[in-house]
Amino acid sequence: MKNKTGKKTLRLGTYSLVLCLVALAVVVALNLIVGALPSTMTKFDVSGSNLYELSAETKTICEKLDSEITMYLLATRGKEDQRILTLLEKYEALSARLKLETVDPDSNPTFLSQYTTDGVYANSVLLVGANRHKLVSYNDIYTYSDEDLYNYQYYGTQPTKVQFYGESAITGAIDYLTNENLPVVYYLSGHNEADIASALSTRLTKENLTLTELNLLSRGQVPQDAACVLIGVPEYDFSADEITMLKDYMESGGSVFLLSYFTYFTEEKMPNLYDFTQELGLRAEEGLLCEEDGDHFYLTNYYLLPDLNTESFAASALSAKSIDVLLQGAQGLSETESHEGYTVTAILSSSDKAYLKSMQGSGENTPIAKEDGDRTGKFMAAAEVTASEENGGGKLFWYTSPSILSTNVSGNMELFVSNVIAVCGKTTSVTAGEARTIATNYLTVPNTQSTLWGVIVVFVIPLAALAGGIAVFVKRRKK
Repeated sequence: MKNKTGKKTLRLGTYSLVLCLVALAVVVALNLIVGALPSTMTKFDVSGSNLYELSAETKTICEKLDSEITMYLLATRGKEDQRILTLLEKYEALSARLKLETVDPDSNPTFLSQYTTDGVYANSVLLVGANRHKLVSYNDIYTYSDEDLYNYQYYGTQPTKVQFYGESAITGAIDYLTNENLPVVYYLSGHNEADIASALSTRLTKENLTLTELNLLSRGQVPQDAACVLIGVPEYDFSADEITMLKDYMESGGSVFLLSYFTYFTEEKMPNLYDFTQELGLRAEEGLLCEEDGDHFYLTNYYLLPDLNTESFAASALSAKSIDVLLQGAQGLSETESHEGYTVTAILSSSDKAYLKSMQGSGENTPIAKEDGDRTGKFMAAAEVTASEENGGGKLFWYTSPSILSTNVSGNMELFVSNVIAVCGKTTSVTAGEARTIATNYLTVPNTQSTLWGVIVVFVIPLAALAGGIAVFVKRRKK
């Protein structure tokens, strides 16, 4: 009997051993297979803000690469930023021409000296192409929100929201390496123009556009390398010679952007510039553009929510057609009766319940009531003019409020920059992947709860485990 029992036990033991070995072999094999797979197939984006989800614009740029680019993550071994590393792996999977390497600057000190002599933050990314290289600093990828920085500066509140600009920074660098000719955007000076450079420079630089100041009188012409010319809210009129230079530029196919403000742009103050726009088919209506339609203004009736014409050239480069634009202090535009050879298209339009208040409301925050005698109707707040081929094929884009450059309303800057990008011949924006927020939530436990949980962890749980062990021991002894 004992012999049979022993044999049975032996068979069961052998069977169990074989099953364990088979299970172990399967686990090892699966691990080897999974380990051989690319990280893009084994790592999933479970972040709340989709940190690693690449935009269609990024995919388009990477898929069209015709030369190799190496992405170097500059980090001490074992201290790589996992967010940045994961993002770079996503890029590497998009194209066979994108290669990812990790370089430890401490163990390879001569590597960086080939590209820069400046200090480099850990976990920065160096991209090296056939003819150029670009360093993306760690501080270009991570930054705090404007709200957090303000609260920290004035109230000492610790920042809680980190902005992750990984995609826009890396895609911008790739675009920089692959474009031989980087567009130059000139902004005019000499007429007490607004400082539009400060609002635009950061965004245009990310788009790999060069923003350069231009005084027409001293230069004598618009440079041949100009992708477009910006006129940013001039307070004084242009001379006849300057107008001639702008006409010549448009007749050669050039594009001009005009930003104005209703208190400055009038026939009386700027007769030369006024006549120039009228020849092209656009007339500025005197006064502040206000709304009676509640769906077309925000808080006060000259904070306009205009309609966007998605068929306009200005909107052609927008990735999203449903953006919101908020304009303050806009001027109404109308199409002139005679402008042969020039086609006028609305970009932003009011409702048909809009009206004009002559030179009123500047700096106020209260609605301006409509009165008898006010001109009413539908007006353009932004428009574009396209010259015929016989007239050179040039373009004029006129935005009647400098608030189009506001960064507080995402749609404003998005529309304007997309318009500039399209004029410069770029089909996609490299900043499409904008900041994703990484929230840092601090756990605060009240003192009473902290004391209670301390007692539970230190005393209650260990004593309960001890009592359970004693009870089991006593029970087994009785058997």
